[in-house]
Amino acid sequence: MAEKSRKRALPYTGRSLLLAVCALLLMTGLLARCYWLQCVEGDAYALVSESNAIQQRVLRPARGVIVDRRGVPLATNRPSFDVTFLPKGVPRDAFERIAGEIARMTKEDPEVLLELMRDARKRPFNSVLLVPDVSNRIVAAISERKYELPGILIEHRELRYYPLGPATAHLMGYIGEVSPKEIEEMTGYIRGDWVGRSGVELALEAQLAGVKGFENVEVDALGQIVRRLSVQPAVAGVRATLTVDADLQKWAHEAFGDSNGALVALEPKTGRILALYSAPAYDPNVFVDRKRSAERVKLFTDTSLPLFNRALQSLYSPGSTFKTVTMLAGLLTGKLKPTTTFSCGGEYAGMKCWKKGGHGTLSLVNAYQHSCNVYFYQAGERVWIEPLHEMAVALGLDQFPGFGLGPEEHGVVPTPEWERTHVKGPDGEHWGTGDVRNTAIGQGYVLVSPAQMARLVSSASAGGLRMRPSPVEQLEDGEGVVISRFTPEVQSQLNLSEEAIAALHKAMRLVVDAGTGRRAQIEGLSVGGKTGTAQSPSGLDHAWFICASPVEDPRIGMCVMLEDVGQHGGTVAAPIAKYVLERYARREGWISDTVVEKPRRARRARSEESSATGDGASAEQPASTGAPE
Repeated sequence: MAEKSRKRALPYTGRSLLLAVCALLLMTGLLARCYWLQCVEGDAYALVSESNAIQQRVLRPARGVIVDRRGVPLATNRPSFDVTFLPKGVPRDAFERIAGEIARMTKEDPEVLLELMRDARKRPFNSVLLVPDVSNRIVAAISERKYELPGILIEHRELRYYPLGPATAHLMGYIGEVSPKEIEEMTGYIRGDWVGRSGVELALEAQLAGVKGFENVEVDALGQIVRRLSVQPAVAGVRATLTVDADLQKWAHEAFGDSNGALVALEPKTGRILALYSAPAYDPNVFVDRKRSAERVKLFTDTSLPLFNRALQSLYSPGSTFKTVTMLAGLLTGKLKPTTTFSCGGEYAGMKCWKKGGHGTLSLVNAYQHSCNVYFYQAGERVWIEPLHEMAVALGLDQFPGFGLGPEEHGVVPTPEWERTHVKGPDGEHWGTGDVRNTAIGQGYVLVSPAQMARLVSSASAGGLRMRPSPVEQLEDGEGVVISRFTPEVQSQLNLSEEAIAALHKAMRLVVDAGTGRRAQIEGLSVGGKTGTAQSPSGLDHAWFICASPVEDPRIGMCVMLEDVGQHGGTVAAPIAKYVLERYARREGWISDTVVEKPRRARRARSEESSATGDGASAEQPASTGAPE
């Protein structure tokens, strides 16, 4: 029996031995693997573990604040909270539930949120924006349920805000998110950054953008910050103080109503840009709010071109406002004197004056006052084209305005050489007296922008002093240290005699006191100006009014242009200038407190009722002769 038991025990012993050997091998393998992971590759895995728990996050700087010359905010930042998603460590089967919960709280489309979350898995360590600019109520609701919503974060950021909206749209411009291509081409920009697209926002982008900071933080499994390990603070953008006056911008916006056109105002003796308004305007806040995408699309497709800056980018015939150039060119060359007379019978060499019966015999000053075309046809012949062109350039025409606020148009004051180069066919080969006559009254090939005409009236009223225009008064860093300050710069100075300057001031004053610009009269204030009505390809005349005040010692020069209204400059443009100028003068204390009436809306006249007459001559009519309203 004992021998039989031993035989049975042998197989059992063999199995035990086999199992023991296998266990030993497994243990050896595990120990070897542990040794490899901990001793050989321990540093590498420690680094991976550390990177999972410690993250470097970008700290975006606040964009620089922009204020007007009196400290009124033009562009600021408001606090905003975004719902974002960090996919690292979140189970994929939880995505749909999380998207549904966020959609229920924010009223967003759950399918859109789910698609964003799935796409975020390509960059598991980068959060993706789900819902921008949510309310405090939503922030509180998500914070209360953060452990039920793994990967969901609330991130704070600053959103751009333009307090005056459309009133400063073309001046301030707008900002937009950087595109992937821009990120590749521009240094220091990452996904989600904003960049200036036009106006001051574009011109001062380098200063306003600021410098990014970084922080190293320890996070938990839900991506929530446990503690901050180190911080390199972001540096906010500079504070920009503009030369612009916010009140002038608001008054211009009020005065224009639904008319198209532009208003530009300068400080004649310094070059400071006091106002730049273009109509139709738009609300630049539309470009900051992601929820207003439909409004953005409408702006880009609107046939009235609200994004187009008419003050700087549009060119028009200036009409009779150009007679300022002809007058000064004649006075400077000595070919005209304030007392030089010509006779107007209503027509000259087949080219008509706006007044059918003519003005009779007029001096230079009175011809400017009543905007007599026939007089200036003859004055142009006497002065001729070279002095006209030289004077135009000296007053800021036939060149870029140089406002430094984005794209500008050059403008044209023709010469025989220009015509041969740019005009095809027989017209370009036969420069003649008719071309000079048309140029002398601001028609024919002459093209200007409202910004250029603001420079012209500012320079002319300041005795031929042409200053470099600037929109920026000063820039300050975060500590309030001024890093840049505006310094007036003279670009040119005409050698006008005291007699010539006095004659121009007198003529400009007569235009407003007893001529075509009577609707710009302001009691107690010396205002000098010039009206203009110019033909346009659309068939409806453009209305112009340029002015300066006080005319003998100008502190503001202004250009108002209404596009395609088919009415006289003295009828519709002068009242807008009066409204803005009178409110400004009252605020500045130049005149006593008075009631300022808002100008009546400029109604577009029918094309066949357009007032232009004859060979492209402007049809300017003084109020005393029954000009149409």
